[in-house]
Amino acid sequence: MKFEKVSYTQFCADAQKNGIFLTPAKMVEAYEGIELPKRATEGSAGYDFHSPFDLIIKPGTTSIFPTGIKAEMPKWITLLIFIRSSLGIKRGLSLPNGVAVIDSDFYGNESNDGDITMALRNGSDVEQHILRGQAVAQGVFVEYGKTDEDMAIGVRKGGIGSTT
Repeated sequence: MKFEKVSYTQFCADAQKNGIFLTPAKMVEAYEGIELPKRATEGSAGYDFHSPFDLIIKPGTTSIFPTGIKAEMPKWITLLIFIRSSLGIKRGLSLPNGVAVIDSDFYGNESNDGDITMALRNGSDVEQHILRGQAVAQGVFVEYGKTDEDMAIGVRKGGIGSTT
């Protein structure tokens, strides 16, 4: 298993698709500042994901942004992404889907090359500021099983919501 940055071109396309428009110099700065997820301590289960952008999330709204990160993993592993507890408990931020599930075939898909998109929802009554480089979520690799009757043969061709 490993984390990699997506290409600069893919990162820019995904940012623009989600309404993030920066000057070329600021976009290069955001891309070059991407940190590959890593664990903070020897006992940590989660790999910290950081925001590549400064974000302002108004109360009751959701901010969607690419992380610039893709995850390569074996077919029997999935990456589950959770909000960092400090953001959820102290600041009222959450992932709108609760837990993000990144499937092994998300890596390198033809739609976005596996760029993991993050969505942060502000459930508080105050504006929340996320700084570029701030840890916002944590990813945990988990092994999963399949039923004896499993006959899935589909091929992923896209990003969020592309399998149905």
